[in-house]
Amino acid sequence: MRVRVKLHGGVRSCEMDPARSSFGLTLRNGGNAGDLLHALAERCGDPFRRALDSTDERLPRHLRLFVDGEMLVTLDQPVVPANGSDAGVTVVVLTPMMGG
Repeated sequence: MRVRVKLHGGVRSCEMDPARSSFGLTLRNGGNAGDLLHALAERCGDPFRRALDSTDERLPRHLRLFVDGEMLVTLDQPVVPANGSDAGVTVVVLTPMMGG
C-alpha cells in the first residue's frame, strides 16, 4: 500500500525535491512503525538509521510519527491497516521543537 509521507523539522532535508511537501512509500499490508522507519532509512539515511539502532520497543525520542493524526508510540504499532484499505494513509514525521 502506498503511504504519503510528510517530513517536518530536522528530518525535512530528506526530501529529494524541496518544492514538494511530501512523497510516497510502499509498505506491506499490516506494516508497522518499525517497517516505516526501515523504509525511511533506506531512502533518507540518518536520523532514521539511528532510530533503528535502539533496543527499546518505543519510538525514539527525537522523532514523532503521526498516522492520519494519531501519534504512534511503539515500533509495533500499525501504519498500514492489515486489510489493505484503499483509502491510504498519511504519515507525518517531525522532530520535537525546543524553545519556550
